[in-house]
Amino acid sequence: MFKATYTKKKDKPTDPTVANAMRRMDELITNQPNASENEVFNQVISEVSPEAHVSTLTYGLGINQSKRKKGKRSSHLGTLKILEDERIQRQAASEKITHLQTELTELKSQLQTMEEMKSQFAKLKSIFEHQFSNSNASS
Repeated sequence: MFKATYTKKKDKPTDPTVANAMRRMDELITNQPNASENEVFNQVISEVSPEAHVSTLTYGLGINQSKRKKGKRSSHLGTLKILEDERIQRQAASEKITHLQTELTELKSQLQTMEEMKSQFAKLKSIFEHQFSNSNASS
């Protein structure tokens, strides 16, 4: 994908830095037969990226330079762990929202009960005041 993106017509790289990166990738693939193309790509781009004006156009779970820590490149397993951690955080947030919605419903019910009790108290107070004022008037 990288080669296809940064190659002009007639199979010429877009600039010398890109040409060096492509050459380096070919060398590593030849010299390290056990390394995956993604590992080679990650290694070369992390070496070249600061000096080149190259963005990492990939698909799937490729390099993600914003997730790099202490100079270590992001691996497929690392990316999967990040995704799993984010899924767990979303699930926990969803559970918290459900809990808060339940609590809000309970509080609304309690408020309604308290408002009904307040209304009943006001009626009883009115009746008591009326009876008290009648008993004072007759004495």
